[in-house]
Amino acid sequence: MIKNYFIVALRKLFREKVYAFINIFGLAIGLVFCILSFLYVQYEWSFDRFHEKADQIFLIHRAQNSPDDSRPRKQMTTPLPLTNALLQYFSEIEHVVKFYAYGLEDGVYVQYGEKMFAQSGLYVEANVFDVFSFSRIEGDLKTALTDIRSIVVTQEMAELLFGTESPLGKSVAIRSGGGSEDFTVTAVVDVPENSSIVFDFLLSFDKMVQDGGQQSWGGVELLYFCPAC
Repeated sequence: MIKNYFIVALRKLFREKVYAFINIFGLAIGLVFCILSFLYVQYEWSFDRFHEKADQIFLIHRAQNSPDDSRPRKQMTTPLPLTNALLQYFSEIEHVVKFYAYGLEDGVYVQYGEKMFAQSGLYVEANVFDVFSFSRIEGDLKTALTDIRSIVVTQEMAELLFGTESPLGKSVAIRSGGGSEDFTVTAVVDVPENSSIVFDFLLSFDKMVQDGGQQSWGGVELLYFCPAC
């Protein structure tokens, strides 16, 4: 019986080739579109899910009112002193992590020997790896940023500058705004493509404070907190 159905279907397809082609082609396009849409949505939903404590990490937004706006505008930046205020007034918060862009206005270049590349960096506090689960390639993440002259680099940046050599303990120069400073590589991490936090290197937030970085309520940062990390 099934064989007869199959033969009848084939005869009908060959008899009405144009109609059959339009239907089969349309079905194929529809299936491809559905599969691609599913993969895209799945990829978007996977962002930052690789962190072990992803369900406990929250990004603080700032709502800013303006006479020209009918409703408040949301921004992902917050005042720098908000960190201490959160820890002081909300006992349930265990960790607060600040991210501040390094060389936001000036081009930033990282140099090792004759090699120099334009890179992007962030000032962060030493507890960043207590909250965020960036994969460790080399080094001790617990102490990687305890010294203000330390630098944590990504695996991609390490390969650019050092090739197959281990970068640990090596000194790199960061050139920004006409100046240059040397830092020692203390760790290498991997930053997945589905991470909303993107960087090539990390520096100690204490280094920015020592250099007189803005600490007023007008300064802005990306701020994450973790109630139970």
